[in-house]
Amino acid sequence: MVKTYVLVLDDERADLASSGGKGASLAKLRQSGLPVPDGFHVTTAAYQDFVSANGLNEIISNSLKIVSVDDPVTLEAASTQIREGFSAGIVPANITKAISSAYIKFDDEQIFTAVRSSATAEDLPDLSFAGQQESFLNVKGEEDVLEAIKKCWASLWTARAIGYRMRNNIDQEAVSLAVVVQELIDADSAGVMFTANPSNGRRNEVLINSVFGLGETIVGGRVTPDSYVINKDDFALISRTIGEKDMMTIRVEGGTVEQAIPKDNQKIASISDTQAIALAELGTEIEALYGMTMDIEWAIENGEIAILQARPITALPEPSIDPPTEWNGPHDRTMYMRASIIEQLPDPATPLFRTIAPDQMTKSLGALVSSVMPKFNYFQEYVGFTTINDYFYMFLKLGKGIILRMYKDSIPALFGGPEGGFLKWGATYWKEEILPDYQKIIQKWKSKPISELSSVILLEGSRELLYWGTRMFTGVQLVMPIVGLSEGFFTIVYNWFIKRKNDPKASEFILGFESQPIRAEKKLYDLAMWVKRQASLKDVLLEASTATIAESFLSRKELDGISKKYWEEWTNRFKVYLDEFGYAIYNLDFYNAVAADDPRPVIETIKFYLSGKGSNPHTRQKELANRREEITEATINRLGPIRKRWFQKRLAWAQESAPFREDSLAAVGLGWPLLRRMLRELGSRLVEVGVIENRDDIFWLEERETLQFAEALDLRKGILENKIEEVENRKMIWRGQKRAIPPQILSKRKNLLTWMYKFAGPAGDLEQTGSEIKGLSIGGGVVTAPACVLHGPEDFNKMKAGDVLIADITTPAWTPLFAMASGVVTNVGGMLSHSSIVAREYGIPAVTATGVATIRIISGQMIRVNGDAGTVTLLNA
Repeated sequence: MVKTYVLVLDDERADLASSGGKGASLAKLRQSGLPVPDGFHVTTAAYQDFVSANGLNEIISNSLKIVSVDDPVTLEAASTQIREGFSAGIVPANITKAISSAYIKFDDEQIFTAVRSSATAEDLPDLSFAGQQESFLNVKGEEDVLEAIKKCWASLWTARAIGYRMRNNIDQEAVSLAVVVQELIDADSAGVMFTANPSNGRRNEVLINSVFGLGETIVGGRVTPDSYVINKDDFALISRTIGEKDMMTIRVEGGTVEQAIPKDNQKIASISDTQAIALAELGTEIEALYGMTMDIEWAIENGEIAILQARPITALPEPSIDPPTEWNGPHDRTMYMRASIIEQLPDPATPLFRTIAPDQMTKSLGALVSSVMPKFNYFQEYVGFTTINDYFYMFLKLGKGIILRMYKDSIPALFGGPEGGFLKWGATYWKEEILPDYQKIIQKWKSKPISELSSVILLEGSRELLYWGTRMFTGVQLVMPIVGLSEGFFTIVYNWFIKRKNDPKASEFILGFESQPIRAEKKLYDLAMWVKRQASLKDVLLEASTATIAESFLSRKELDGISKKYWEEWTNRFKVYLDEFGYAIYNLDFYNAVAADDPRPVIETIKFYLSGKGSNPHTRQKELANRREEITEATINRLGPIRKRWFQKRLAWAQESAPFREDSLAAVGLGWPLLRRMLRELGSRLVEVGVIENRDDIFWLEERETLQFAEALDLRKGILENKIEEVENRKMIWRGQKRAIPPQILSKRKNLLTWMYKFAGPAGDLEQTGSEIKGLSIGGGVVTAPACVLHGPEDFNKMKAGDVLIADITTPAWTPLFAMASGVVTNVGGMLSHSSIVAREYGIPAVTATGVATIRIISGQMIRVNGDAGTVTLLNA
């Protein structure tokens, strides 16, 4: 059979298999009459026969055996071996002849060509592979074109391309490469166009980026391009931003170079508004041709537009508004702080939580204050909760003398009252006073069949559970100062009067104790080890996607490949785990799922343990406890009577208090699985009558609306307004707000209180720039590793062993990720935050209270975390 080595550019046979992703796309565009420069394809058959004729398959196979995807050295070594083989290879005569025949048409003094790689795993709807292979511009002459084609074939095996395919489970030896040879457009301007706006996800906007000259400067990110946003509905220009373009790429003999642009011309628009609109019209036509949003490369020469490439957009966010820029509290003489319970609300609140929670949170805080400090009967007049741009703030009205009055009235509660003041009994108040009542409320609602409750009662029950959950959190506010004071006093006594050079740190004396997150981690590890002993079950769970495992568990449908016996035992054991620990919250807003109703993050951790990674938490805790006991005994044995008494008394208080913080915080979410089930039941009823599209859309309704709908459902009368469009609009607003950085404090008046908050608040300077980010020093040493930015449990599957965990905050539900992390960096948190405490347990560097970590750091970026200095250095900023 005669093989086809060359196809004209618009040949109908040019498909993914023969011409690669780029080539197939260009063929489709040119077949549709779009302005694509003429050229031809060198097919994958030519690549395959070149590889076969030069014995390169064996070189490829042997080279790949040494590769570890997490080791750049092995990737580079394999790439070098393979590419040297390609460089030494000789193109068979029949392939050379076919290429020469096709090139005759372009062998003209006035025509230069672009020789561009086109892989069979490229420009796909789910994986773009953008930039993985090489292209060569301004190539002229048959000999140079043939050499450029060989270089394109070899570029299939760059270290970057090998690693990308490995991470995305692409069969390395099944991929192939075609090459597109096209007439080069000597562009006056060029750029990229997105038929949906990637910055805000809006599908009705076209975004165009443009520079002078060829498009290499914009693809390489070496200049700030001009930016145009155009409305697809009427092709009106929404915005124009002219970038400072200090260089451009131009043709020279044998290739291209970058040329400086004179200062006076750097702010001149590279294209006109009319050209931008014409591009948008072409982009919309291309989008219609493909039936999906597209990423398009284009160029303009002498006023004529040419389309150079079109690929699907693979990572388009959901639509959002622009982030808010104004942050004003409703009252002038009031200080607004993102502190206390607000630390558990890092995102803007969803409408239902935003409209239900402030009253419940204020009532729960008032109840705590009344029980602890009865003289504070005026408390709720001056302190409460509100939202600004849907972010929660705690407010404090700065009335004349009110701060002094509060301090004066709080002193008796510190040392007086029952059992000698809350410094003595506050650590257990949550457990002995609040927890039993919370558990009774949960049991009361659990005993009622949810499906039989009226809609109004479902809403009432969710309010009550929310109140007791926030009541539990206010109880944590008694624990925090006690844990802080006990550890602080012990540290001072130890560092000033006990510690000698090279003695252990004070923190080592309070590590290795049991807490709810540690118990959950150990139970999860035990479950993973049980699975590991059941070989067939282990293999299926490792091979199946996390989403598939979660769906099968929740729907009680067996996974293929697991016997009924093992399936039932696995699901029973997993259910027992989730019943005991699946209530831990990632975020106080009940919109966010917990593991009990979305177990995917927990399954990810099980798979992590099954793959042989992570340490045994039983062993780790035992080693910490043994170390604690050894250094305690050694220290006591060398002290005299007075210092021994000081040491033992302070240490006993610190060790007794240490576990309370994590236990009390973990208990906040006890009612959340039930609360969410009740609200989702109400959501399902609203779906049935057409009010909302999905049951979880109930979280996007406000309390007033939800109550009206609930009453109408119970009475079976009244007009139930369709809220589907309104819900989508609220989601778009929320997504935009989520991109904002809320100020930690808002106050129009500067005084001692605002200064104290800024100095000791839970987050650092939001205006930090440069390559070093400063935060709170937690210790643990120094580590250099890739960053992994996680915004919530939906991102947990992105975490790889050895990454530095970057988050806004962490809660007890995040603990399993610490087994994978080499370090931790958070926006918010103090010495007693969850991330600080657990990082110390794991002995990994941690920096908290950076304020900007999730904004300044990009996933995959190499960073250095210095837990002793409290700094994070961006190494490839």
